[in-house]
Amino acid sequence: MPEPASVWQTIKNSDALFAVFGEDGRLLTASLGLVAATGHTLKDLRGYPPDIRNAILGLPAWDKFVATSNEQGAFRTTSWLRRVDGTASRFLLTVTPTVARGAVGRHFVIQAIDTSGDPGLYDRPEQQVYRDRLTGLHNRRFLKDTINHLEETGVSLALLIVDLVDFGEINETFGHEAGDDVLCKVGGILTELAPPGGTTARLCSDKFALLLGGIEPGRDAEDLADEILTAISRPMSVHDETVRVTGLAGISRFPEDGRDLGELLRRAGAKMRGSGRKTATDAPDASSPSPGFATAPKLVRALTLEALEEGLRPYFQPIVDMRTRRIVGAEALCRWLHCDGGTVLPREFIPVAETSGLIAELDRKMFEMTLRGMRAWELSGLPDVQISINVAAATLRGQGFSLFLEETVAAYGIRHEQICIELTESMALHEADPGRDRVFELRELGFHVALDDFGTGYSSLALLKSLPVSRLKVDRSFILNLAANPRDRGIVRSIADISTALGAETVAEGVETAEQVTLLSEYGYRLGQGFLFARPMPSGEFTAWLRNPPPVAACA
Repeated sequence: MPEPASVWQTIKNSDALFAVFGEDGRLLTASLGLVAATGHTLKDLRGYPPDIRNAILGLPAWDKFVATSNEQGAFRTTSWLRRVDGTASRFLLTVTPTVARGAVGRHFVIQAIDTSGDPGLYDRPEQQVYRDRLTGLHNRRFLKDTINHLEETGVSLALLIVDLVDFGEINETFGHEAGDDVLCKVGGILTELAPPGGTTARLCSDKFALLLGGIEPGRDAEDLADEILTAISRPMSVHDETVRVTGLAGISRFPEDGRDLGELLRRAGAKMRGSGRKTATDAPDASSPSPGFATAPKLVRALTLEALEEGLRPYFQPIVDMRTRRIVGAEALCRWLHCDGGTVLPREFIPVAETSGLIAELDRKMFEMTLRGMRAWELSGLPDVQISINVAAATLRGQGFSLFLEETVAAYGIRHEQICIELTESMALHEADPGRDRVFELRELGFHVALDDFGTGYSSLALLKSLPVSRLKVDRSFILNLAANPRDRGIVRSIADISTALGAETVAEGVETAEQVTLLSEYGYRLGQGFLFARPMPSGEFTAWLRNPPPVAACA
């Protein structure tokens, strides 16, 4: 076994990050690489009392080091290395207890590896539990373990969380593959903007975090939050579409705001805000319209009749027979192609149109544009398909709506039965709601009526049984986890039974996997709509799809 002096000299001259401690916790020597990384001299490190030295090197309490070694021998742990300039970086420590010839007691040789310099470090099998599989970022467990360790180091840090408030709409509009792409792009943005020593993590579906060990001079966590929110709000190219994402950010600090991840997340969540250093009380609620490309006031100003005339487009998503994969209809979905580029999501502009009084005009224009497309298909010799068109509550209840429908279908030569008016479940079920009477009018005129997003409202079966609906559309939230969630399966089966009792068709929305199709077929579902079959398409692309539908194998 080599003499301690020769081992120590080798370690001391190394560019790698090494330190040797005695069994009593005294620093015996450190490598040139470690000294350079901290910015302290070896004399400084040796001269600090243990509690201060541990804060600089990020070591846990020494008795825990010894106890872990007694139990496991050599082991790995994670730590923070704090520099003279106040910044800190995450390190993986390999601790090897040794007994050198002629030495009294054990020594602990510690090698520190900067994880920010080795992106593949956590790809090793033993570190997979700390990685988010989709984005490759650290995960919630990693943050939790890291923060639990901070209590023993004396390091002060900031936790910045970013929440994508309109992410669910992206999944619904463009599909989960596109949603995954957005998550990866947002993770890349956070990684790019993270300061040296920052740890980027994905906490859950649409929430990210940055654990900040230090910020460059002249920059603070609030500035960084604004940079991130601005960056993620820029248009993203996803699956041949341009989408926009809105984020909110909140910041908490360790240990002032909490000493565990749960408390820090709660405190950061209470301070959530948009960009521009607004306070938490100024931040938009996650359920409110999400100004993906601008502030909400700017969106209101941009949403004018002229803008709708210029940018409103119907996109069509096929409804298919899941047994044969043949198209039986399509849903017309509203898209607004804003003049500054990109598609503004319905979640952003529909609520604004409702509150600004433009929703009836928007619905009427969508209806006219859809019927114009249907007339063009007919003149081209394409087969007739039934088109479903969404109508808002205010439009349905407005005076003259039924007359408008009658005049428009007559003008374009479209048969009533080719049109299905889609209403949300809550719009037409209450006896006192004038929308309920309008449903009877529409059916008497020969239009079909569907209840959209069925299962998410508060249905009364006594009211529902007398409502003359042609179709129930099962909300995608029940389809998404159909294979894994027995409650969802029970609800989906029950809706099929209700639909049969009402003499209505049932359409499963949001179908994305063959496994979902198999289960839905077992429950008696014939019709499906979702990205497994086709994504929403502009009119020209849908016309080509009608002219030459993809073969069954391409849909499966």
